[in-house]
Amino acid sequence: MAYRLSISREAQREYRDIVSYLVDVLRGPQAARHFMSEFERQVSIVRDQPEAFELCHLPELAARGYRSVAVMRYTVLYKVIADRVVIAHIFHQSQDYACLV
Repeated sequence: MAYRLSISREAQREYRDIVSYLVDVLRGPQAARHFMSEFERQVSIVRDQPEAFELCHLPELAARGYRSVAVMRYTVLYKVIADRVVIAHIFHQSQDYACLV
């Protein structure tokens, strides 16, 4: 059973910022396309099998029900709420994202 998918406004903004950074700052349109493709692929897996990925390795986020999946050097945080998967945030793995959620 495929779950319904929601992407928070914050995650939508973070996604746009990542793609913009990859294209405009790093001058890597191919890297941006790769990120977008990998994001789509991983979100598809999450939507079909949300429990395929474990709770976040950070205890404070795991306690709040966040799961995580890697997309290149980024971490996508999501929650399963009833029949919905909610993509909450997308952070670079170098960020201290536990304090940002």
